[in-house]
Formats: sequence, C-alpha cells, structure tokens
Amino acid sequence: MAQVRDVLEAIHQRRGGANSGSDLFSTVNSYARTPQEITPVSPGVAPIFPVDYSYPPGNVKRYGATGNGTTDDWAAIQQAIDGCSTGIIFFPSGIYKLSQPLLIRLISFANIIFWGESRTSTYIMPLTTDISHAPQNINTMVFNQADNGKLSFFNIRFSTDVAYTGLAIYCKEGGGGDASGQAIFSGSIDNCWFDHNSTSVGVLRGGLNNYRVSNNTFEFMKGCFYRDGGGMGDVLFTNNVMSNCYDAFYDGMTDTVGDNIVTIDNLHVYTHNRGQVIQTQNSNSLTLRAIKVQAASPNLGGVGLFSLKNCTNVIASEFQCSQVSIFGGSGLLGEVITIEGSEVKLSCGTINIPDVGLRVTGASVTILDINGVDIFNALTCSFRVQTGAPTGRVTVRNCNWSDSQANILLFSNAAGLDLFMSDCRVLNAGLGGSAGSRNFNLNTSGTVVITDCRLGRDNVSAAAGYYFDASGAGNFTVIDPTIVGTPPTGLATGAATVNFDGVTGTWTPSLGGTATYTVQQGTYSVKAKCVSFWGRLTVNAIGSGSATTINGLPLINNGTYYGGGQAHFFAASVTAVTWLGMTVAPGSTQCVMRSLAAAGAGTANNNIFGAGTDVIFSGSYQLP
Repeated sequence: MAQVRDVLEAIHQRRGGANSGSDLFSTVNSYARTPQEITPVSPGVAPIFPVDYSYPPGNVKRYGATGNGTTDDWAAIQQAIDGCSTGIIFFPSGIYKLSQPLLIRLISFANIIFWGESRTSTYIMPLTTDISHAPQNINTMVFNQADNGKLSFFNIRFSTDVAYTGLAIYCKEGGGGDASGQAIFSGSIDNCWFDHNSTSVGVLRGGLNNYRVSNNTFEFMKGCFYRDGGGMGDVLFTNNVMSNCYDAFYDGMTDTVGDNIVTIDNLHVYTHNRGQVIQTQNSNSLTLRAIKVQAASPNLGGVGLFSLKNCTNVIASEFQCSQVSIFGGSGLLGEVITIEGSEVKLSCGTINIPDVGLRVTGASVTILDINGVDIFNALTCSFRVQTGAPTGRVTVRNCNWSDSQANILLFSNAAGLDLFMSDCRVLNAGLGGSAGSRNFNLNTSGTVVITDCRLGRDNVSAAAGYYFDASGAGNFTVIDPTIVGTPPTGLATGAATVNFDGVTGTWTPSLGGTATYTVQQGTYSVKAKCVSFWGRLTVNAIGSGSATTINGLPLINNGTYYGGGQAHFFAASVTAVTWLGMTVAPGSTQCVMRSLAAAGAGTANNNIFGAGTDVIFSGSYQLP
C-alpha cells in the first residue's frame, strides 16, 4: 500500500502542492499519520508508521462494495467514482462484479486512477454476458464520458467467468455529452491483465491521447486496441505481452481519420491464433520496434506482423516472425507484412517460413526502404507485388531472401514499381517445389537494378527453371553479381530486355544422355548484352550423348540473331575435319558443331564427339 501513497505524493508534487484548493498528499498524510500511530525508533532510523493502508480514501469498500465475486458491486463502485475526492479509486484484492458499465461522467473528477492491490488478485468482471444497461447501451466494463478526462488503470485484472462479448474500456470520441464517449486525454494503463475470453471484442475502443500502455498481459482476447474516431495521438505502447489471442493488438483499419506519433515497442506475441498484430491505415509517424510474433499450432490463419495502408513515416525495426516450437507455437504463418500506398522503412528483421513474407498491393504510390531484413523458407514467395498496379520505389539492401518453395521475388500484376537491390543473397527458388519458379519473376514497367548480389542456387534441390524472368516492359539490369550454380534451364527469359554488366561465372558443358567425361570446364562473362564463353570438353564414353551438340550455356540467346564460335584445339574427332566451329541458335543455350571435312562451299553438321574426343572452344552471342 505504500505505492498508493507514493503516487499521491507524486501527483501532489506535480501539481505544485495543491489541487483546486485541496492538498491531496496532506489529506492522505492526515489520515495515515495520527500521533498515536507514530512509533518511536532509534535516532537516524526512519520512523515506522503501522498504518492500515487497505482503506485509503477512495477505497470502493468504503462505499459498500464486497469484492466477494457473487454480489453486484456496480452501485458502490460508481458512487466511489462520482464522489471521489482523491482521484484514486482503490480496489483491495477481490472479485468485483458489475451489472452495468462503470461511467466516468462529465462531472467526474479529472485524473481518476483505478488502482488494484495486485493484478493477480484484483478482478473487475461482468456479472452477466451483456451488461449494457446504461442509457448508452454499450456492453463494456468501463465507459469514459469525461470530456478531456484523465483516466488511468493500474494493477487491475479485467476478466470474466461468463461468455462475455463486450469491451473492457469504451472511450469512443464523438460529439461530447453523456450520449457519446470521449478519447482519454493523458493517463496510462500499467501492469494490468486482460483475459476476457476468446469471444470478447477487445480491450479498448476509441481514442487515446498523451497516453502510455505498458507492462500489461493480454490473454484470450479477440483484438486489443481499436482506434475509432480519430483519437490516437502521442501514445506509447511498451513492454506488453499477448498470448492465445485473435486478431490485432492495434487495429486502426475502421478509422479513416488516422493517428499521429504512435509507438509500439517491445511487444511479444506468442501462440497467436489469427491475423496480423498491427493493422492500421492513415497513420503518421508510426514507430514499430521489437515486435515478435509466434503462431499457435494449429491456428485460424493469416498470422503475421503488420498491415499498413496509406501510412507515412513508418519505421519498423528489430521485428521477428517465425515458427518456434515453444509454448504451443510452430504454427503456420500467413502473409506477414502487407503494404499499400505507404512510406515505410523496414530494418533488422527476420521472417522465417511464411506463406508470403512481404506483399505490396493497391494502385497507389509505395516507397519502401528495406535494410537487413531476412525472409527465407517461404511457401509462396519472399516478396510479392500482387493486386492493383502500384507505383513508387523499393530499395533493398543487405537482405537474405532465399530458399523459397516457389518464386522468391514475384511481380505478377504489371506493376510500375522501381526496384533497386544491392548486396543481397537471392538463392534457391523452387526449393523442394515448382520447377517453374524463378529467383526474379518480375512483370513491371518500372526500372529494376540488381547490384553486387549473390544469385542462383547453392542447393541442387532448387528447381528454378530460370533465375531471371523479366516479362514486363521495364528495364532490367544486373550489375556485378556473383552467380552461383547453373540453373536447370537458363538464366534469363521473357519479353523485357535484361542487361548484364560485370557478370562472370562458370558453366558446365555436356552432351546429355549417358555420356561421361574426363574434363568438363566452362567460364563466361557478360558486358551489356554480349555474352563471351569458353569451354573444354573431353569425352570418356559417349553412351547416348550427342555427337554434335554441347548443352549448358549459362544465358539464353536472344530470339532473333545467331551466335557462334570456333574450336581452337580438337583431337580424336569422330569425323576427320579441317575446320571446327559452332553456332548458337536464337532462343537457345546449345552449341551446335559445324565443320569442314574438306574444301567445300559450306559447313556440315558432322559427328564430332566420341570416346576420347577433346575440344577447346570459345564464342559469343547476344542477350535479348
């Protein structure tokens, strides 16, 4: 109970020692420290006051509340609220049942604090399923009607033992008067516990201004904070925990007005049953930090981090969403982050085993800056642009987007987004999944520049047919990549031009079939659209391999013009020839051998390869 007195002292000091002619601290002092209560102690030791703090001013039991969990305590608590002279409504340990909402009226004392003795033993609970018996007909335990009122909660457990479908706190803004609620201006919800059950409709609906929500636990809730009426501003949510809940911790999707300067920091969400935990539109200066989400197993789907629509100046950092086998977790993740028409910076995040890691949607301008966000083991893709045709810019740096069962980056809707990606790892599309997958599958009219990235596959189970598929009308440029591994089919295809600059790598020439080799070597380099290649192939046994065609060129030839080259050395050719060269047909990744057996008017497709044939060759061709 010393805490109660400390708070009153703090209020007293903040108000300069007085409150409208009433000295709060002096009131409590005079109540607590009568002469006969002071116990003498040795010099230099603080005096001991054997004061019974279980009945300070504002104690609801003074007004007749029993807290026994069987009788209706509404009238006594309401009387304490209406007649409170200290601002603190104190609840000793017990279960306080309500037959209707507690009203914070327009005439109520400003700066009311609901103060519980302990959040584990001080309960406020509805008496029946529906307690909306006030004239406002709102099913809630606390209904704020105070205009510009200051309302706080500390050490209270809002719970239920009936099939309650109402709110804990209703403070909807709109119009004033007893018939409509107001945003709570200034205050806090600290160290409270909310566990209504899974059919309730949230903790709070309405607005908060200049407010703090900290160190609370939310269990078995259907959503927590619903912004309604445009009343959120300068609000800090910090060090809160959600467990076994549904839907969002913060939901502003039904409110078109928006909010300003809202911070959600250090939110731990485990065994989550449904939905992204932050959903909002029209937010400005939104800071999201250290949001950690773990899905329940099984769950109702769509478990993820954020959905942001028409938001500006959003900074999200140090977030995590993954399958973890702790506390009944390891459930499937849905679409983890959704962005529409927003300006967002994402950094230092991890998303593991999502359906979709990050999706951009809608038809508005989206500006994304993504740095140090790893999205891997996706079921559908790490990054997707899907519905609508958004424009804008996406900048990606220092990320690992790899090991997807299907595509890794997929623009499937002719988007107009520009994509600038650097210093990233994009490997292993189609890992254990579809051979039609791509590392980059981009249908966009925007500009795509990929610089200094590690691309391709380092796992032979990755079945991406192509690493790049640029089917849009935009410009697609790959600069100084490190290309790992040879794809099953090729590196680029599609209608758009793909320009490579500073590309070097290795490839593996082969004759197909059952042929075996003593030497298989190949290198290549790309400058602009020109591919230069070199190779050496020494056959051990030809088996069912081709005698005329070398497979495996690293990049697909353009669809119009032939490429070609020649052999600088050959030995043990099946056919005795005087000259040996090759052509690369349009749209092909094969070298077809062309040769002269003797002086003549043209080359022929003579058999060249057999057991012991050794050929060293080089050539070039042009990309689409």
